[in-house]
Amino acid sequence: MSFIIKYFPVFLFVMSLPSTAVGQQLTSRESLKALQNGVLVVRLDMQKNKMEAYQNTIDSGNLSEKDKNSMKSKLSVLESDRLLYKRNVIKAFSENYLFSKIVFIENQNFKRFINGENIEIEGDNDAIALLKKTEHLFYLIKGNSDSQWLIVNEDFKKPPSPFPSKFSQGPFYKFLMILSPRRSIYYETQLNAAQKVNKKLNQRLMK
Repeated sequence: MSFIIKYFPVFLFVMSLPSTAVGQQLTSRESLKALQNGVLVVRLDMQKNKMEAYQNTIDSGNLSEKDKNSMKSKLSVLESDRLLYKRNVIKAFSENYLFSKIVFIENQNFKRFINGENIEIEGDNDAIALLKKTEHLFYLIKGNSDSQWLIVNEDFKKPPSPFPSKFSQGPFYKFLMILSPRRSIYYETQLNAAQKVNKKLNQRLMK
């Protein structure tokens, strides 16, 4: 890999996903137990398509020098922001989400992951080993913004109610993000999200 996150070990594996019985549906309680005993797969929104669009526009030769420099600046900011986002999400969730094992996959690799192709996964040995044996997968994906997360099953559907599947920031954080939209990628915001996901899942399991 091009970088190593010092607080979270990184490993590369060839994945062969377990087969799931066609049409098999879990209840809310069964979904909670399946997740608790399995692995939560976090899909990291790296916005690679947007980066490629910026780069293609820069390379097209159709921009003035001023516009070209402006586009390069936007691309540079986007690249640094997504790396900051990735670092903060991994740190926040690996240290504060304790309901189950957890791994992280960049979204541009997700389709290949689902198809069982060679992929790059970030996580520890135990989580990745368990992932290869997990029957029912659950994904943590981006909601309407970087500060909102959704849990979906392997069919990308919301698990049956009352399984907690939507995790949004409270009014205070939403107000702060109106003042500073970049705050959604800050560690403090992702820490709050990780703690909220962990707390809600544990509370529902205890009921």
